[in-house]
Order: sequence, then structure tokens, then C-alpha cells
Amino acid sequence: MIKDYKNDRVIIKDGLICYFYDFNELDNVLKAVQNEKQVKGENYGRIKKIRKRSNRNE
Repeated sequence: MIKDYKNDRVIIKDGLICYFYDFNELDNVLKAVQNEKQVKGENYGRIKKIRKRSNRNE
């Protein structure tokens, strides 16, 4: 987060993708992080169920 940031939104530095946002976009950033966390949690739950099933079949 950078106050009043006006330059490129995405840059590649040292092989990493860097995203820049200003404070006006804070709500959007927080929503995106919450959605990503929820999706990852759901995926982890699915993988865990699949592993349990495969362990039962062995």
C-alpha cells in the first residue's frame, strides 16, 4: 500500500511480481485476500477428503 500511488500497478523485480495499490483500493484488496483464503481452504478440504478415501482403499 502506497498513499496516492500513480505509477505502474504491476512490476517484475528480482523475478517476483509486485502489485502496488493506493489506500483508496484498500477495500478491494482486503476482499481479494479474503476470497483467496476461502478458496484455498475449500481446496485443502477437498484434498484432505480425497486422501482419506485413498487411504481407506489401500
